[in-house]
Amino acid sequence: MFQTFPDVAQKNLHQLIAIALEEDGPDATSQAVFHPEDTLTASLVAKADAVIAGLPLVDLVLGATGAPYHLTLFARDGERVASGTELARIHGQAQGILKAERVLLNFLCHLCGVATLTRAFVDAVAGTLDALVDEAEWTARENAQPTAEQLAPLPAIDAPSRPWPRSRHAAPAFTVDYSVPVPPQDGPRP
Repeated sequence: MFQTFPDVAQKNLHQLIAIALEEDGPDATSQAVFHPEDTLTASLVAKADAVIAGLPLVDLVLGATGAPYHLTLFARDGERVASGTELARIHGQAQGILKAERVLLNFLCHLCGVATLTRAFVDAVAGTLDALVDEAEWTARENAQPTAEQLAPLPAIDAPSRPWPRSRHAAPAFTVDYSVPVPPQDGPRP
């Protein structure tokens, strides 16, 4: 159901996810509020117009917590979505989902921010003689000397719904909205 990655990438992704989850340490708040058997449903919602990138990582991050879950994706990588679009729904152990939340949001915000800005640049040069190339492709060209037209300033980019602040620190462009079943009121829980 979910995208698979080449073996080397898969290994590196698992290591990166393990480091990110370990960096968070134990989630004391969710352990204090939820029992291990408690479940919840979480919806991953875009809070700005964006180009989606990184959704296959949601499954990898959730799996790395070791908690049982069920993931349903409503969007695909590369898809443009509007603010308010539900990208995914997760149902499972509350403590596991909450443990994964920050790591999921950090990966998705960064990757979708890059994809959204890249799309804005591609759209800005569409219909012109300009082309976007990555630095590796540009430097690999033998005796590559840019022409005056290539060095001309790019047209202004209209990105009013930019999913990050004007600082170098990314803020979530996505939120996780929760729905938690209310336990019966037969006294306090131990």
